[in-house]
Amino acid sequence: MDFNGMEFEGVEPSKGITVTGSMDLLNDMLHQGLTDEQLGQLSDGAHTFDDLYEQRAVLFATIVNTYPEHAYKAKEHDDGTMYPGYFLVGVHTPEGDYSYHYELKYWDLFKCQQFARAPKWDGHTDKDVKRLLSLNLWYNIDRV
Repeated sequence: MDFNGMEFEGVEPSKGITVTGSMDLLNDMLHQGLTDEQLGQLSDGAHTFDDLYEQRAVLFATIVNTYPEHAYKAKEHDDGTMYPGYFLVGVHTPEGDYSYHYELKYWDLFKCQQFARAPKWDGHTDKDVKRLLSLNLWYNIDRV
C-alpha cells in the first residue's frame, strides 16, 4: 500500500495499517492527512486505535458504574463548550477528579449522574490516571 509516497509492504487497505518501530513514523503518518477512519484502523499489530478506544470506554464505564454516586456525565464543559459529537464523563476520587471525552454513541454505557455542565476541571491530565486506584478506599468505606 502506498501512503503519500511511503510504501507499506503487505498491507491491504481493508485490513488497516500496522505500525511498528519509530514513533516518528507514526507522527509523520498522522500529519500526512489520514482520515478519521484510517486513523482508527492504525494498529500495533494486535489492536487498532478503534479497538483500544472502545475497550477504554468499557473499562471506564465499569469504574463509573461501580461508583455512580461519585461519577457524572455532561454534554458540555463547565464553560458551556464541547467538542462536536462528544461528551465528558468523570469520576471524583479521594485524590481528585479523572475524566475522559467520548463519542455520543457511548452515552448510555455510563450509568451515573447527568449534569447539564461538567464540574470545573481540576487540571488533571493523563498522568493522573492512578487517581482511579484510590477509589478502592471509598469502596472499602462505602460498601462496609
